[in-house]
Amino acid sequence: MADDNAQSKKITLREFKPDGYKVWEVTTRATLKLHKLLAIVDGSDPDPTPRNPDGTARAIPQAMRARVTKWVNDHERAREAIIRCLPDVELLKLKDVEESAPEIWNRLRDEYGRPSNLEYVRASNNLANLKKNDKTSMNDHINRFEQLVYDINYNKPANTTNMDQSMVNLKFLNTLMTDKSTIEKW
Repeated sequence: MADDNAQSKKITLREFKPDGYKVWEVTTRATLKLHKLLAIVDGSDPDPTPRNPDGTARAIPQAMRARVTKWVNDHERAREAIIRCLPDVELLKLKDVEESAPEIWNRLRDEYGRPSNLEYVRASNNLANLKKNDKTSMNDHINRFEQLVYDINYNKPANTTNMDQSMVNLKFLNTLMTDKSTIEKW
């Protein structure tokens, strides 16, 4: 019966892909929040087990046992879900923090959650230089444009807002201005 209950509480997260960390983080946060586990993983609900000054666990008072037991079980569910969604190469990188869901979460964020200035500049330059040509279908051109806008927003520096829609529209129109005759049509 207890195994059935634990099995029904198993959490399935989106497969982790390093190049899609930000999307993985959004979906994982939503799933963990739904299961009321996000606070454990992000560290805002720390382990309530009483500790001695040296960090070792003390005896748990009767009044706290239910809370500590629930936290420990919830922590294990969250930790197991995160570990299960990671590829082998990522698991090997986490050997020193594998017992702590918050430490795993922070390690992944530190390694993959930072914006890439190089990718931001590359995508910005590619967007600035993008021009529609006769060999490219409009659909392919739109897809390329949208991918570059996504790359810019994905890799933007911290505390920088996404491009607003009016700027995106103007930049798209600019990609269609390829020669003097096209410009004169507008």
